[in-house]
Amino acid sequence: FDTITAGSGWQGPLTDHTPELGGPIVQHPTAGGLFYAVNNRAVCRNAAAGKGVMYYSGPPASADYSVQADVRIFSATGACGIVGRCSTTASTFYYVYITNDNSQLVLAKMVGGAITSLDVFTAPGFFAAGSTYTLRLDMASDTIEGYVNGVKRVEATDSSITAIGRGGIRGIT
Repeated sequence: FDTITAGSGWQGPLTDHTPELGGPIVQHPTAGGLFYAVNNRAVCRNAAAGKGVMYYSGPPASADYSVQADVRIFSATGACGIVGRCSTTASTFYYVYITNDNSQLVLAKMVGGAITSLDVFTAPGFFAAGSTYTLRLDMASDTIEGYVNGVKRVEATDSSITAIGRGGIRGIT
């Protein structure tokens, strides 16, 4: 749990921020990413190879959990979302994200660096720059679901990733 109330303006790298719960925030070793705390938000301003993943170091009690974050869209460039069951050593996780043109919500998995789309909610004009959306990723056994503002929009049955992993954020620039 983290509200990222670091203060207004530039607050430095997100790895320097201390969350309320969940342990330190860690930059994923295979995905890079330069996230910063800016105006009480985590902002992906630059990402190694165009992609960045950061996760909370504290492990959940089991592999069945939810990850939730408020995502504010600033423009129609880049993509952002949340990850769950994120490996701390490999590019492996479930991921729900808003696409870079703001027209889709995608539920995907990345296993060993290979991303596969599991379900897509397509709605041109649904996501608007300047708006904030609450994204939630639910993982219960092999049922993986993605929500926007409490409404289920994407779902899949997949058993590729069963380890507990960690919850976190991903940005694509």
